[in-house]
Amino acid sequence: GSVTGIAAGSAIITYHVTDICGSDSDTYSLTVNPMPNAGTITGTATLCEGGTTTLTDAVAGGTWASSSPTVATVAAGLVSGSAAGNATISYTVATICGTATATLPVTVNALPAPGNISGPTIMCEGNNITLTNPVTGGTWASSNTALASVSSTGVVTGVAAGNVTLSYTTTNTCGNASATHNLTIYSSGTCNTGIGENTNEGIAILAYPNPTDGAFTLNLPVAAKEATIVLVDALGKAVEKRAISNFNEINEQFNLGGLAPGIYLIKVVMENTVYLQRVTRL
Repeated sequence: GSVTGIAAGSAIITYHVTDICGSDSDTYSLTVNPMPNAGTITGTATLCEGGTTTLTDAVAGGTWASSSPTVATVAAGLVSGSAAGNATISYTVATICGTATATLPVTVNALPAPGNISGPTIMCEGNNITLTNPVTGGTWASSNTALASVSSTGVVTGVAAGNVTLSYTTTNTCGNASATHNLTIYSSGTCNTGIGENTNEGIAILAYPNPTDGAFTLNLPVAAKEATIVLVDALGKAVEKRAISNFNEINEQFNLGGLAPGIYLIKVVMENTVYLQRVTRL
C-alpha cells in the first residue's frame, strides 16, 4: 500500500480482492502535489553604495532575503547597497511539499573616495608649492587659473595675489567625488616687505640679513600686549612658533642653520593684524 508520487497530477489507487466466491475492489482518488519551484532571479547584480537595483522572479509568493544585510538589504525584490562588498540574494518558495530557493550573488561597489589634500595654505606669487593626496588616480584642478595653476602631480604655481580653491577629483563606476584645499596667494611685494592690516601707513616688518646663511633678526616697530610668530617652510609646515607679550617693539633672533636652503615665510599675528615677511635661506 506504499504509494510513490512520480509526477504532479491525479491518480486512482485500486485495491482488488479475489477468492473462490468471486472478486471485489475498492478505489481511492489521490492527488500528487508538485515540488516547490523557486524559479530564477533576474535583474542587475551590481549596484553602488547608497544605490538600489530591482530583482524579479516569475514565481509568485516567495520570500526575499540577503545573506549579508550589512552589505545589501532586500525588500520585495528591491536591493539597497549599504556598504561595499558581496552578498547573496535569495528567493524562497514554500509549499506543503517543502521549500525551494533561488539565489543571485550581488556586488556593491564603493563610492569614489577623494582622500584629503595636504600642503601649504599660503604661498607667494611666482613661487611653487606641492600638494599631495594619498589616493592615486585623481585629477587636480584650480578654481581660478588666473590666480594659481596646478599640474597633474599637484605642483601649484602662484600666478597672482588672491584666494583660490584647489580640488582633487577621483572617479569610478559609481561617479566622482572631490576633496578641496583653500589657498591664499600673497603678492611678491607682500612676501618681500610684509604687510600690516589696519595699521598706520609706513609700518613694515624687517628681517636682516636677508638672504641669510642661517641667523637673522626680525624687527617690527609695533607695541602690543601679545603676539604669535610662526616660521613656515615652503611646504606650509610650521618649523618654529613663538609667543611673546608686553613689548614696545619686536626684536627676535632666529637661526635657520639647521634647516634646508629655500624660502621661509614669517607670519606675525597680533590682535586683528597680520604681518608677513619672506626670508631666503642660502
